[in-house]
Amino acid sequence: MNSRDIKRNDLSEEWSNADCNAPRNTEYLSLVAELGASMKSASIDLLRVARGAKVLEVGCGLGDDAAAIAARIAPDGSVIGIDNSKSLIAEAEKRVAGRKLPLSFQVADAHALPFVDATFDAVRVDRVLQHLEDPVRAFAEMVRVTRCGGRVVALEPDWYTATISGGDLAIAEAVRTCCARQRVRNGSIGRKLRDLFAATNCDDINVEPRVFWTSDLETADKVMSLQESLQLVVGEKIADASAAKTWWNALSESNAAGGLYCSVNIIIVGGTVRRP
Repeated sequence: MNSRDIKRNDLSEEWSNADCNAPRNTEYLSLVAELGASMKSASIDLLRVARGAKVLEVGCGLGDDAAAIAARIAPDGSVIGIDNSKSLIAEAEKRVAGRKLPLSFQVADAHALPFVDATFDAVRVDRVLQHLEDPVRAFAEMVRVTRCGGRVVALEPDWYTATISGGDLAIAEAVRTCCARQRVRNGSIGRKLRDLFAATNCDDINVEPRVFWTSDLETADKVMSLQESLQLVVGEKIADASAAKTWWNALSESNAAGGLYCSVNIIIVGGTVRRP
């Protein structure tokens, strides 16, 4: 078995065309929002925003994080949430309707933000850079639209750190590699964030590593795409169907016995923009 042989057929492409599967995306984002609430709150803290701030949320999805930020800077500030998905923007607008928050949404491309330089006091991105064609360009855009002395914050997973207990370790490693290399475009973006900040006119850089973990197989499967990755491992002939079934059964048995452990590292980084 050689996990390096896994070819690309990624989940990121689905997110690039998120309007094609709006119900599934809504369900996934709602689950992640619930499971990652403390991490999201920590990343918003790193923005260091106060009442009156102007903030941009890149890849706002369902708009829940943008709404949380808007509640912090109300009533004098403003938050704009952008996403490439019309359906997600529509759902975000629906969710905040009637809440009287200083918040608006629009469809836009993270690679070419439709704002002039130094528009915002703070810019945040959450689990979006992992899916982009050019995360370096998108991050440079985030820095460009942030004022000097403003804050940029990113929260991203490092899929190469995924841990899955139970069964054949070689298959678990192949599934992990599949998640990191095939299911997303930039599976190691989490570990690269600090360097990205340092290379893009940021200092006062704060790093807060966290671990998402679960002992529930259904949750792990939804968050980490375990079964889809396992199917791809079999499809690439890295493991045969019998071995894959045995591995999944081992996870199921561990789950039933209360001994399952699945995790992935989440890295939160914040930095202050300094113009050259």
